[in-house]
Amino acid sequence: MQLAVDAAPAVILFDRKLKDRIEAQAYGMLTEPERTAVERSLPEEIRWLAVYPEVKWRSAPDMFWRRFAVLTARKEHAPAWIDDRFVDLLLGLPLGAAPTPLMLAVERGQCTLRTQLTPGDRWHLDTLDAILAHACDRAARTFPRART
Repeated sequence: MQLAVDAAPAVILFDRKLKDRIEAQAYGMLTEPERTAVERSLPEEIRWLAVYPEVKWRSAPDMFWRRFAVLTARKEHAPAWIDDRFVDLLLGLPLGAAPTPLMLAVERGQCTLRTQLTPGDRWHLDTLDAILAHACDRAARTFPRART
Protein backbone atom coordinates (compact mmCIF):
# COMPACT_ATOMS: atom_id res chain seq x y z
CA MET A 1 0.00 0.00 0.00
CA GLN A 2 1.45 3.38 -1.01
CA LEU A 3 1.70 5.84 1.88
CA ALA A 4 2.24 9.59 2.00
CA VAL A 5 5.37 9.18 4.13
CA ASP A 6 9.05 9.85 3.63
CA ALA A 7 10.66 7.09 1.58
CA ALA A 8 13.72 6.98 3.86
CA PRO A 9 12.48 4.95 6.87
CA ALA A 10 12.91 1.22 6.41
CA VAL A 11 11.73 -1.31 8.96
CA ILE A 12 11.32 -4.95 7.97
CA LEU A 13 9.68 -7.60 10.13
CA PHE A 14 10.11 -11.31 9.36
CA ASP A 15 8.74 -14.28 11.17
CA ARG A 16 11.90 -15.81 12.61
CA LYS A 17 11.63 -19.13 10.73
CA LEU A 18 11.36 -17.31 7.41
CA LYS A 19 14.36 -15.11 8.26
CA ASP A 20 16.40 -18.19 9.14
CA ARG A 21 15.42 -19.88 5.84
CA ILE A 22 16.32 -16.79 3.82
CA GLU A 23 19.68 -16.48 5.62
CA ALA A 24 20.49 -20.11 4.81
CA GLN A 25 19.48 -19.56 1.18
CA ALA A 26 21.58 -16.38 1.02
CA TYR A 27 24.62 -18.13 2.43
CA GLY A 28 24.28 -20.85 -0.18
CA MET A 29 23.87 -18.34 -3.00
CA LEU A 30 26.70 -16.07 -1.88
CA THR A 31 29.21 -18.89 -1.42
CA GLU A 32 28.73 -20.46 -4.84
CA PRO A 33 32.20 -20.76 -6.43
CA GLU A 34 31.19 -18.97 -9.63
CA ARG A 35 29.69 -15.96 -7.82
CA THR A 36 32.21 -13.13 -7.55
CA ALA A 37 30.02 -10.26 -6.37
CA VAL A 38 26.65 -9.53 -4.83
CA GLU A 39 24.31 -8.95 -7.71
CA ARG A 40 21.28 -6.71 -7.96
CA SER A 41 19.37 -9.77 -9.14
CA LEU A 42 19.45 -11.22 -5.63
CA PRO A 43 16.01 -11.28 -4.02
CA GLU A 44 15.13 -8.12 -2.10
CA GLU A 45 14.83 -10.06 1.16
CA ILE A 46 18.45 -11.25 0.89
CA ARG A 47 19.64 -7.69 0.28
CA TRP A 48 17.67 -6.51 3.35
CA LEU A 49 19.43 -9.10 5.49
CA ALA A 50 22.78 -7.87 4.20
CA VAL A 51 22.03 -4.17 4.64
CA TYR A 52 19.93 -3.85 7.81
CA PRO A 53 20.93 -5.14 11.25
CA GLU A 54 18.45 -6.94 13.46
CA VAL A 55 17.28 -4.78 16.36
CA LYS A 56 15.43 -5.43 19.62
CA TRP A 57 13.93 -3.26 22.32
CA ARG A 58 12.92 -4.02 25.88
CA SER A 59 9.21 -3.21 25.78
CA ALA A 60 8.41 -6.09 23.40
CA PRO A 61 7.85 -9.42 25.18
CA ASP A 62 10.17 -12.42 24.81
CA MET A 63 7.47 -14.33 22.89
CA PHE A 64 7.58 -11.62 20.23
CA TRP A 65 11.36 -12.05 19.81
CA ARG A 66 11.06 -15.84 19.65
CA ARG A 67 8.57 -15.53 16.76
CA PHE A 68 9.77 -12.41 14.90
CA ALA A 69 12.90 -10.56 13.79
CA VAL A 70 13.00 -6.82 13.04
CA LEU A 71 15.58 -5.21 10.74
CA THR A 72 16.25 -1.50 10.35
CA ALA A 73 19.07 0.97 9.84
CA ARG A 74 17.77 3.26 12.60
CA LYS A 75 16.81 1.41 15.76
CA GLU A 76 14.42 4.15 16.95
CA HIS A 77 12.21 3.59 13.89
CA ALA A 78 11.28 0.03 14.85
CA PRO A 79 9.65 0.53 18.29
CA ALA A 80 8.06 3.74 17.04
CA TRP A 81 6.33 1.78 14.26
CA ILE A 82 5.73 -1.52 16.08
CA ASP A 83 3.67 -0.44 19.09
CA ASP A 84 2.03 -2.67 21.73
CA ARG A 85 -1.15 -3.10 19.66
CA PHE A 86 0.96 -4.14 16.66
CA VAL A 87 2.78 -6.72 18.82
CA ASP A 88 -0.56 -8.07 20.12
CA LEU A 89 -1.93 -8.44 16.58
CA LEU A 90 1.20 -10.28 15.43
CA LEU A 91 1.21 -12.59 18.45
CA GLY A 92 -2.45 -13.36 17.67
CA LEU A 93 -1.45 -15.13 14.48
CA PRO A 94 -1.91 -18.88 14.89
CA LEU A 95 1.02 -21.09 15.70
CA GLY A 96 0.92 -24.41 13.94
CA ALA A 97 3.26 -27.22 13.10
CA ALA A 98 4.36 -25.13 10.12
CA PRO A 99 3.61 -21.43 10.82
CA THR A 100 2.62 -19.32 7.85
CA PRO A 101 5.62 -17.31 6.58
CA LEU A 102 5.18 -13.59 7.14
CA MET A 103 7.14 -10.52 6.07
CA LEU A 104 5.96 -6.99 6.75
CA ALA A 105 7.86 -3.88 5.69
CA VAL A 106 7.61 -0.14 5.59
CA GLU A 107 10.13 1.04 3.01
CA ARG A 108 10.30 3.48 0.10
CA GLY A 109 7.04 5.09 1.19
CA GLN A 110 5.16 1.79 1.02
CA CYS A 111 3.78 -0.66 3.53
CA THR A 112 3.94 -4.26 2.32
CA LEU A 113 2.73 -7.54 3.78
CA ARG A 114 3.84 -10.80 2.18
CA THR A 115 2.67 -14.20 3.28
CA GLN A 116 1.74 -17.59 1.92
CA LEU A 117 -1.74 -18.96 2.40
CA THR A 118 -3.24 -22.33 1.73
CA PRO A 119 -7.00 -22.82 1.39
CA GLY A 120 -7.11 -23.89 5.04
CA ASP A 121 -5.46 -20.62 6.14
CA ARG A 122 -8.16 -18.35 4.78
CA TRP A 123 -9.90 -18.15 8.14
CA HIS A 124 -7.24 -15.74 9.42
CA LEU A 125 -7.41 -13.27 6.52
CA ASP A 126 -9.25 -10.87 8.86
CA THR A 127 -6.27 -10.98 11.24
CA LEU A 128 -3.81 -10.30 8.40
CA ASP A 129 -6.03 -7.46 7.18
CA ALA A 130 -6.04 -5.95 10.69
CA ILE A 131 -2.24 -6.27 10.89
CA LEU A 132 -1.73 -4.53 7.53
CA ALA A 133 -4.24 -1.78 8.36
CA HIS A 134 -2.52 -1.14 11.69
CA ALA A 135 0.95 -1.22 10.07
CA CYS A 136 -0.13 1.39 7.52
CA ASP A 137 -1.79 3.56 10.16
CA ARG A 138 1.29 3.40 12.40
CA ALA A 139 3.60 4.27 9.50
CA ALA A 140 1.44 7.25 8.55
CA ARG A 141 1.42 8.48 12.18
CA THR A 142 5.08 7.71 12.91
CA PHE A 143 7.11 8.70 9.89
CA PRO A 144 7.37 12.17 8.36
CA ARG A 145 5.16 13.16 5.50
CA ALA A 146 6.65 12.95 2.03
CA ARG A 147 7.55 16.28 0.48
CA THR A 148 5.50 17.07 -2.61
